[in-house]
Amino acid sequence: MFPFNWSGEHTRRTREHIIEEMSLNFLERKVLERGHQLVPATKREYGYDATMFHFSPETGEIENGEVRFQLKATDRLDTEAEFAICPGIEIRHLHYWYWEAQKLPFVLVLYDAMRHRGYWVDVRRHIDDVLTG
Repeated sequence: MFPFNWSGEHTRRTREHIIEEMSLNFLERKVLERGHQLVPATKREYGYDATMFHFSPETGEIENGEVRFQLKATDRLDTEAEFAICPGIEIRHLHYWYWEAQKLPFVLVLYDAMRHRGYWVDVRRHIDDVLTG
């Protein structure tokens, strides 16, 4: 009757799924603490995970511009290493963040789930300062 092999196996929630959501929660709390708004991307496979809209601290009015974020989460971040390596960044995503993301500020956040800490880099500035200059 069914056109597939029903094994009775259920979808499982992995640790990767959990820490991915924890990273978004971590970032959203930081953004909200400063009076701004973080909106998760509806289609996160397009190279960014959330957009921040900022508001004036004095008036509460929305300000021009926005900031895009890509989140990466891990349980195994070696903070003693000279450079923390961010897992799983594809060149096509770097290209999109640098050239095509509407010239908005683009921030890569590496979330350390074991220590509940985030480390960030302004992608465009990093490429300009470190990789090309």
